[in-house]
Amino acid sequence: MGSAMPKIIIFPEKTEIVDGKERVILKQRKNYSEEDKGKYDTTYGQVDLSKKEGVVNGKKYYVMPASFSDEWKRLRRGAQIITQKDIGAIISQTGIGKESIVGEAGTGSGALACALANVCKKVYSYDVDEKAIDLGKQNACTLKLDNIKFTLQDVKTKHPEKNVDVFILDMKNSWEALKMTVPYVRIGGYIVSYNSSMPAVSEFVNTCRKRDDVLLVKTIEVMQREWNIKDFTARPRDVVQHTGFLTFARRIK
Repeated sequence: MGSAMPKIIIFPEKTEIVDGKERVILKQRKNYSEEDKGKYDTTYGQVDLSKKEGVVNGKKYYVMPASFSDEWKRLRRGAQIITQKDIGAIISQTGIGKESIVGEAGTGSGALACALANVCKKVYSYDVDEKAIDLGKQNACTLKLDNIKFTLQDVKTKHPEKNVDVFILDMKNSWEALKMTVPYVRIGGYIVSYNSSMPAVSEFVNTCRKRDDVLLVKTIEVMQREWNIKDFTARPRDVVQHTGFLTFARRIK
């Protein structure tokens, strides 16, 4: 007998005309079920997971398989995680793909390692906190990812795995890890630093400039704005402003 495939139940947004204006009377709500059959209790009543759609107490709902993104968002969290918008930038800017080997320092909750492992061949994740390593392993297990190796290790003082395509530094004083990490990135590969403040970015950039084996590419900040679209009217809704700065460098020799 196979294991259950998680499902999500979505109650879509519902609007009505009130006093001549369209009003939202029910905001979109999403529920997550570990099971894929039987009954599931929601705020509006019990729904049947075996049906693709239905109505409960006058509320329309849809049932569908949970995506990796749905499950990723439910991971247990310890330290603050890198957001999806920044993860997307890392993947696209460095060209991480199904044959890529990626290293990261700063496991945190393992969220970045898990997101990368979903698209690449292998991830090596390092942290100096045993609790972070344990949490990362738990989250990888939850997502059924077996291509991540979590290691309790300080990459500032001990070299990581050799010949990775990309190495991401999500850690305090990331510039101090360049000496150990750069030689273990393949030539042409990327070193990415995630920093929360501009002084930290400056330290990383200036340290890279003192090296003859690293070529700075760029530093970016990713903004995200969600929009409400109603007929031909559009207005911004949620704005994700500053989360962090991403600096990209490449090993050249």
